[in-house]
Amino acid sequence: MPMPKRPKKSFIQFAVAAVIALVVGGIGILVAVFVISGMSAQSAQVAQQKDAEKQKLEAEVQRLKQEAQAKQTVAMKRLHEIRAAVRIPEGVRITPAMLVDIELEPGETPAEDSFSSVNQLAGQFSAEVIEQDASLTQDMLVDTAGMLPVTEGMRAISINVDKIGGVSGAISPGARVDVMVIFEDAKMSKTLLQNVRVIAVGGSFILPPAATSSTRGDDKNAPPPVTANPGAGITLEVTPEQAEMLALANKQGEFHLALRGFGDKKRKTLLGADMAQLISGTASVNFLPLPPRAPLPKLTAHPVAAQNPVNPAGLPAPGEAPPPEPVPKTFSLQILKGPSSETKEFEWSH
Repeated sequence: MPMPKRPKKSFIQFAVAAVIALVVGGIGILVAVFVISGMSAQSAQVAQQKDAEKQKLEAEVQRLKQEAQAKQTVAMKRLHEIRAAVRIPEGVRITPAMLVDIELEPGETPAEDSFSSVNQLAGQFSAEVIEQDASLTQDMLVDTAGMLPVTEGMRAISINVDKIGGVSGAISPGARVDVMVIFEDAKMSKTLLQNVRVIAVGGSFILPPAATSSTRGDDKNAPPPVTANPGAGITLEVTPEQAEMLALANKQGEFHLALRGFGDKKRKTLLGADMAQLISGTASVNFLPLPPRAPLPKLTAHPVAAQNPVNPAGLPAPGEAPPPEPVPKTFSLQILKGPSSETKEFEWSH
């Protein structure tokens, strides 16, 4: 007896069910993979955080160990402190002879902002009176590294000059100049100061000797180093009286500088120049050659007779005739007044 044939519809349903089962299974596998990957990433992140915390903890432990070692080193090491060997007045340059290097006891700490080496005080001035045995601190001192090197008793004053008045930029710190002033109202020029030292030009000035000793070395012939400082004009080192003259001239005229040759310190008496000399081309009257003078006649002394003693009162001696009366003489003086004239007569007794 032949087998009955399965209907085609049942086969299609079976195929569809198999496909659906495969799709659902694939999705499930993918979901499982994503879940497992997320858990792995989270686990890795947690592990990284734990490692970071561990490293941070180890670093903190290392720091604490270093601090403990540093404190132990300080306790074992004898530190130094610079103190005043003598009483230091205000406004004087600190020298090694004024200082003493004190070695502190183990565990003793120096004063705050104090110095541990004498070399740290080079080129500084006392800002106040420092008593003997006092620890030197930064607030007691004035650092002159950035200040103009003004000689004691002198003054620094700045003047404005243009390119021509400043010798076209040929003037540098340390040069010697003559200061001339042109008075526009009076139409004349005058050499006001001679052989004046320039200590700053625009933004450059000479470093103080204490600040340059470490940079110049042993070469004493090297030019003085300069450093930048905001500013304009030319700064001169003058006496207090000369500073007053420059301050007044700054309001009355225009400055010009004449550069001197190296080592030239000669001074000359100058009266200035005016428009008359400029037009005529003549020099100052002080320097015109004088005509030769005739030799003075020799005076012959006449001896006074012994019988004629000196008579300061001018009285006649006894038995001597009185001197004759002076004879008046008349002379005329004609005074010209434009087109007219006037004659006056005067008497003169001799």
